[in-house]
Amino acid sequence: MTKSKGTILELIATLFWASSFVVTKGTTDGFPPILLVGLRFVLGSFVVAFFARKCFKETSKDLIIKIFIISVFYSAGVALQTIGIKYTSPGRSAFITAAYCIFVPIIELILFKKKPQLLTVLSAIVCLLGVGLIVLDNGLDVDFGDLYTLAGSICMAVEIGTFGRIAEKYDNKLASFYLLLFSGLVACVVSPFIEEIPTSISTNTILAILYLAIACSGVAMMFLGLAQTVLPASTVSIILGFEAVFAAIISAIVYKETFAFRCIIGCLLVFLSTFVVLFDFKPKKDKKS
Repeated sequence: MTKSKGTILELIATLFWASSFVVTKGTTDGFPPILLVGLRFVLGSFVVAFFARKCFKETSKDLIIKIFIISVFYSAGVALQTIGIKYTSPGRSAFITAAYCIFVPIIELILFKKKPQLLTVLSAIVCLLGVGLIVLDNGLDVDFGDLYTLAGSICMAVEIGTFGRIAEKYDNKLASFYLLLFSGLVACVVSPFIEEIPTSISTNTILAILYLAIACSGVAMMFLGLAQTVLPASTVSIILGFEAVFAAIISAIVYKETFAFRCIIGCLLVFLSTFVVLFDFKPKKDKKS
């Protein structure tokens, strides 16, 4: 797969995740958030299983152990984000979540001793600034939900910084299946101990869970897994900054919101940060004659 195709697939996945902020915000008002994450991931893993059905023979103990460890961080990240969005707006949640573009290079440095390039660090800062202009209209007064979301962003950074290495070694669809399955099972096991399980589910909630499972988990995770085989983790995290761009557009369409000038500037900054890390601007060395 080429770098450009990987970028397109990640942008599609990012679009699905951007829509999930609005869907999740409406669903968690009457449904336990951790159980929502569990059902979303387990059902999403069935979607990936269909496409990975010929690859299950490649399952190994090494793959299971590594994916399970990553899944704990991933399920915790999404669960914390889902809990946080109950107490904050989708826009603020998108901005704080996007902080993983800063955390991923740090995670790679700690775990793999990989020093981030200066251009990558600057692009991540520009991306975060752009996201802030898009979603923050009343400043960033930290509250209860923001702290949950920030903790979730750090957990997601661990997943982003490590999953690509496994997706390169094993079939990415197989790795994506186990990541979703284990993440969902972890959430389902934890849920009854810390939240009240509902005795009935409304039709709208069922439809929301199916959308989150199929589009925002199954399809999106497969696309991201493919992208992570050709793109560095730091680049992946910066492209995910488009989540806020897409979320702002979706909000403008759904809630008839106007696009402020600062949002346009923010979108341009996110685009600029992504453009910079996707293209190599180093001068080519002249061939010796």
